[in-house]
Amino acid sequence: MISETKNQVENDDTIIELTHEVIGDGWVAFPEYGAFFMVEDGLLLECVMMDDGSMETVGGEISFGEVTAPESQEFLDGINAHFGTNFRYERFAGR
Repeated sequence: MISETKNQVENDDTIIELTHEVIGDGWVAFPEYGAFFMVEDGLLLECVMMDDGSMETVGGEISFGEVTAPESQEFLDGINAHFGTNFRYERFAGR
């Protein structure tokens, strides 16, 4: 099942509306970051988006990992707006 969600993120007095595809098992496509993300047990997980827009797989299984070094708080703000989370840049071990 694929559906779409729209979120608004405020950025420097500008409201940006983002549309993301939600893949059936909780993964959400964020084309602006070239990846799919999901939150599970309080962890932010990432899967690479291939050039054709599909998820990276290895041996038929989704290839994913935990985000340990997000690029910025602005990136996390977009994630937080979609998932209703409160990830903070300074709380990630690999930053």
